[in-house]
Amino acid sequence: MTHLLARPLARFLTRPAALTALAALALAVAHLALRAPALSNPHFHNEDAAGITYSADLLLRGGLPLVDTVEMKSPGPFFILAGWWALAGRSMESAQLLGALWALLAAAGVGAGAWALYGSRLAALAAAALYVALSPLMDSADINYGAWLMAPYAWAGAALCAAWRRDGGWAWGLSGALLVAGALMKQQGATLILAALGAALALHPGGGAGALRARARRLSLLAAGAAGAFAPLALFYGARGALGDLIEQYFLSRSGWEYVRGALSAEERLARLGDGLLGLHEHLGALLPLSALGAWWLWRRGRRAELGLLAAHLALSFLGAGLGWRFFKGYYLQLLPALCLLAAAAALAAREGLAARARPLLAACALALAPLPVAAHAAADVCAQRARPLYLPTLEARRVSDWVIARAAPGDALWVWGRWGWPIYTQTGLPSPTRFYKSLGVLTTQLTSTWNPARRSAPVRFNPAGPWRAAIAELRARPPRFIVIAQNEGVEGFAALLALLREGYDEIPAAALGVRERRRPVFRVYERRAEAGRAAP
Repeated sequence: MTHLLARPLARFLTRPAALTALAALALAVAHLALRAPALSNPHFHNEDAAGITYSADLLLRGGLPLVDTVEMKSPGPFFILAGWWALAGRSMESAQLLGALWALLAAAGVGAGAWALYGSRLAALAAAALYVALSPLMDSADINYGAWLMAPYAWAGAALCAAWRRDGGWAWGLSGALLVAGALMKQQGATLILAALGAALALHPGGGAGALRARARRLSLLAAGAAGAFAPLALFYGARGALGDLIEQYFLSRSGWEYVRGALSAEERLARLGDGLLGLHEHLGALLPLSALGAWWLWRRGRRAELGLLAAHLALSFLGAGLGWRFFKGYYLQLLPALCLLAAAAALAAREGLAARARPLLAACALALAPLPVAAHAAADVCAQRARPLYLPTLEARRVSDWVIARAAPGDALWVWGRWGWPIYTQTGLPSPTRFYKSLGVLTTQLTSTWNPARRSAPVRFNPAGPWRAAIAELRARPPRFIVIAQNEGVEGFAALLALLREGYDEIPAAALGVRERRRPVFRVYERRAEAGRAAP
């Protein structure tokens, strides 16, 4: 029996398609192995993820993000996570599993982009392998907005590469749809739309009616794809009479545009731009030599159109990462697909060097590959860290949540001030009584820090120009049973909130919460005075 199976198996394994499939399977296994530590960790490692889980819960309760919440973020992740939780069960572990599968889909998109651009299995596997090895280092195996962006963003790049190479109608339409899908995950993904428009206009340049018709056709297909991707969300909100709210908060968010502008002087913006450029080496240093080698090989082989497309992809991704003049490690994730596509050309250069026994080229490839083991080790270390809580506020938020759960009754509500406290919404399952469930950038000033420790954020303080009157009116109309004040966002100066606490709330001692007494506590927890003696049935 073994002899009968050996020959067909040997024939199967010598086929390029079979070897490609086995390599792809190995990459998928490696991807899940790297991210496995995060799958059993119930803690939040990023407060933005708690904003996503809150809005997913809101959808499951029958509410509507951007109508029942004031939100500057893109709504796509809310709907994806809510749908997943409805099928797979509501938990952070379930959300992390979806995040790992979503990142695997992004890796496949990067590989598809290399296949579309170079027509090479080797390039496709190299690009996907680089993404698998480096993306955990960039996204910290988390489920924040940048991680949600990457799957549609990577596949949008693949569709754009296919459209560029073959000028196929389906590819232009798919590219437009995926670009909008990415922007619905994180607005910064919209910057790549400029590359698609430029490619549609630049392909087969020339005058005459035929060239003009071809350009008009490509632009029409891009627009049709974009409209098709936005239509389900528009219909969902329109059917509920809330299309205006969607347009106002997604396209015209006051807080969002203030974040993009950044309250910085020209000198401060220049310093942060310097941080952004230095961050390329700080966070993507292992990939830069390979990408540079790939760019050089494309130039030498006369494939300058592909090089120009990837250069535009990279530049616009950098622009997207830097909107708001803030550069954090996770923001550089947006640059990873373009760099992996450039680096995939280095694999083709290495194959060419082996075939021609070109020693200088092989030496360059070896030098470019040298940093990758260090990067892979760093990615594995980051994922291993996800097996434990990240820092003190995470642990204390969990203790506060346990105390609230023990006392809460059906119909109770909770309100949180400060981003450290956002996970408490999800951990307790309690809703906010007001649309202003988050204060950062809406009722407060914005963060201004970058990855550079020398460029720390200005203190986040109450913003008297924000819509605080509406927030207080909603809190008084439906007073929550619990209010949690996180000390990382200053409440000083918010006289109306401090008056509300004095009038109707008692502060809970740290000992009752099970947290250590500190000169400056992480959280101050208040319970409504009329209900302070009532425990859950």
